[in-house]
Amino acid sequence: MRCPLLVISLLSCLAARPAPAQQGPTRKPGARGQPVCDEAQSKQPFPLASMKLPPLPDLPALTRRDDGVFFGEVEVKWPRGTSKLWIYLPDSDNLPKSLPCVLVPPAGSNLLFGMDLGDGDRDEHLPYCKQGFAVIAFEIEGVMPVEDQQSDANVLRQMRRFLDCEAGLQDARLALEYALAKVPAIDPKRIFCAGHSSAGTLALLFAAHEPRLRGCAAFAPIADVEQRIPDDAEQQIEQDFAGYRNFLVRGSPVTHLARITAPLFVFAAEDDSNVPFADTKTFVERLRKARKTVEFDTVPTGDHYQPMIDSGIPQAIAWMQALCAKGARPDAPKKQ
Repeated sequence: MRCPLLVISLLSCLAARPAPAQQGPTRKPGARGQPVCDEAQSKQPFPLASMKLPPLPDLPALTRRDDGVFFGEVEVKWPRGTSKLWIYLPDSDNLPKSLPCVLVPPAGSNLLFGMDLGDGDRDEHLPYCKQGFAVIAFEIEGVMPVEDQQSDANVLRQMRRFLDCEAGLQDARLALEYALAKVPAIDPKRIFCAGHSSAGTLALLFAAHEPRLRGCAAFAPIADVEQRIPDDAEQQIEQDFAGYRNFLVRGSPVTHLARITAPLFVFAAEDDSNVPFADTKTFVERLRKARKTVEFDTVPTGDHYQPMIDSGIPQAIAWMQALCAKGARPDAPKKQ
């Protein structure tokens, strides 16, 4: 094994590395020009239906915050480690099955590791709750702490955990099942998933694997993960982690576009310096060509983050409220 410092230096720039628009998964040459991306395997959906849930802790007593929102935290014990859920409710006296709910993963991942929750994430949670939604925010397993980046074993262990949680899909499913089992105020027919940037990637991927969602909102999402990763980083990872290219393609929303059935809301700023606007526009065009229900809202300026806070989330909330007013989805799918 080589020292991982080169890999880490490459990965550290991924969060701000623009990529050209692409038309879908491609096969890249491996050693001696042989393809290493098995298209048939990489296009298989993740087997969430066979996922075994860890024990679900009871809903804790929620604490009223200064802004009036009720909040609580739970730790979930997976066989592979611990992750957290943050639960927000607009008040403490909700009637059973009265609240729409938004599941929100944390942004900021480089799409090779997971992401934990931090206080900075609350700006993406509180607007929904203040408009009458319950919010379940969840961590994505496989976080790569800076202090652990000095050995190959640590780096590959956390990459393996991210792979084992299926690019965060198992964490998203956990959040959904927790909402249904432990938060009686949540209406099971009005559950959404929403995320920004890398979290938008996971939100879209979850929408392709979870038919019970009422809708999905993605702000500046990365639709094609493999094309986001620099070739030199990808080649080095593949040498130490055979089959990871398949995982990158499999973890891309564009790979599973045909499986998306829920209505989508996509938002982007035209001057986004992180996720090129052309990429997002191309993805939306592909969705529309596939006859998916998608609303695409844009703003001309603001770059990657602030437009999501100022315009994207408020517009998504209005979109979700309109869907809630229409009732359940006509197809009303059941759990896979």
